[in-house]
Amino acid sequence: MVPQLSVQILSGSTNDDAVLDIVATRPVWFNAVDDRHRCGDALPLGSRMLSIVGAFDAMTSDTVYRRAISREAALAELYAGLGTQFDPKLVKDFVRLLEDQPEALSGRIARRWLRTLNDGQSHGGDIFAANGPGSMRPIGTTTPDRSPLKSSGMADCLLDHWLRHTREGVVFVDGGGIVKRYNERMERLCGVPAAATIDHLWTNKQFRLDDFRNLDDSSADIDGDLVRDTLHRGGVRTLNADLCVDQKCVPVEVTSSVVYDDSRRVGVMMVFKDRSEQQDMRETIETLNRRVTTDQLTGVANRAHFDTKLSELVTRKTKQKNPQPFTLIICDIDHFKRVNDVHGHPAGDEALVSFAGILQSHCRENDLVARYGGEEFLFLSDECDIATATRRAEQIRGHLERTPLPSLKNSPVTASFGVTQVQSGDTAESVLARADRALLKAKENGRNRVVQIGNGGVCNDVQRDSGSNWLAWLGYRPNKDTSVNIVTTVPIDLAIEKLRGFIADHSAEVLSVAENELAIRVHTRVRDAGRRTEDHRIALRVDLTLSELRPDGKSALRRTNAHVTVVPTRNRDRRGGTGKAAVDQVISSLRSYLMGELQ
Repeated sequence: MVPQLSVQILSGSTNDDAVLDIVATRPVWFNAVDDRHRCGDALPLGSRMLSIVGAFDAMTSDTVYRRAISREAALAELYAGLGTQFDPKLVKDFVRLLEDQPEALSGRIARRWLRTLNDGQSHGGDIFAANGPGSMRPIGTTTPDRSPLKSSGMADCLLDHWLRHTREGVVFVDGGGIVKRYNERMERLCGVPAAATIDHLWTNKQFRLDDFRNLDDSSADIDGDLVRDTLHRGGVRTLNADLCVDQKCVPVEVTSSVVYDDSRRVGVMMVFKDRSEQQDMRETIETLNRRVTTDQLTGVANRAHFDTKLSELVTRKTKQKNPQPFTLIICDIDHFKRVNDVHGHPAGDEALVSFAGILQSHCRENDLVARYGGEEFLFLSDECDIATATRRAEQIRGHLERTPLPSLKNSPVTASFGVTQVQSGDTAESVLARADRALLKAKENGRNRVVQIGNGGVCNDVQRDSGSNWLAWLGYRPNKDTSVNIVTTVPIDLAIEKLRGFIADHSAEVLSVAENELAIRVHTRVRDAGRRTEDHRIALRVDLTLSELRPDGKSALRRTNAHVTVVPTRNRDRRGGTGKAAVDQVISSLRSYLMGELQ
């Protein structure tokens, strides 16, 4: 099909039957026995030649479906087709050519080989007709006065086109320092017209260049004039400079390079790239980043930015060997709807802006204040324990209730605060849920107050097995129930309250409840658990039995024992380290809520 299409296409440009016959018989093998085709020497010489050259080119060229093979391997394949696919004598001539001149096969060599055969020195026969209205020139011949690639006029045309359309300013200065090329972009950059520069001597002062700074490895400044310095040093140099036009300086990046004609230096090419666009783009990106991470009304961070920072902080703390704690404060303006209803929404906006300003005034370095939504704000403080955070929340609460607002007839607003600290086994969601639970408690207790929830312990995971090496992983039996005892000094009734908090903060599902017995399903997220999102979220069944331990001889204190059994609900989560990590995380979190020790 392909040869027929090729013949149809060429028929529109030539009526030379010899050429069309070569194209039509090009795929035919030398020993073809099909009655529909000629074979052997009856095939056109041109088609036999093209068969060899085409196969060799295909084998030694990279394609989308196959990498190129070496010339030696390609020649071996040609020999393998000797007398069957290819003309034996032509193959030998072709191989002899490559052996004599291993740097071939270039276009020049191929054309000479074809012309030699065409002149009858090998097989004889004129394979291309050189006359007739539809004749084509023999392969490899050109008409010098019509060749665009050898025309200096065409080269000048291409150069002019590039100089006219490039976005960089371009200047070419000859070896004597005279400007020979100068494009329109350069005119706009430095404000000097081309008529005042072409055929004039180049000077930095004339082109208003100032304050060169090296970007390459060279530590030396330019030696006087840029052109003379480049000719003296040779090679390519890249520098930053300022183009000063009408008391305004445009930052540019200048690449200067020596232009050679063979080994002779004929001048210097300088390309000027406007860096102010890059600076504008950088400023635009920073502006867009502020817009997408900042609450437009109050100027503090927005919810999306806070969620990202909280997740990063939890991840970093859990990876540290001895992490410092961080705290989270959730605060909510009391009776904010009443402010809007009585004084109007502008007054409500003023209250929000004023509250955000007070929060920011109590920030330390690396603290983050964010508006979570409506009248609710978040205060995230790294390297701060829960006691310190509670004192700071109390200071903020007092500052707010002493701040009059003009739109409220100089009356202040108040706020409620929930404070927590990161604990072992925490996720970003559980930290936020626990702080929110503290805020609800503050509202239930009368508002305008600070409530903290959390054990105040240092965030370091206490696990039955560190899992830091593969031997520990092999020692874990995921197909067996993982059972531990958590012993705490709190009584059973208080331990039950702690478990209620665990269930609320982890959004756990209660499966069954009996006297001092509880079964729940917990979903937890495990980092570094694979590429798929579903691999990070693991469901666990947790069974707890609470019992009271009698005082022993060492202590008269009554203690509570929580017998905990945890197992992944999916079989595939039981067969790897991911399931173990999830189990350890939940046990560690339960230990934090119950404020107990593993037995």
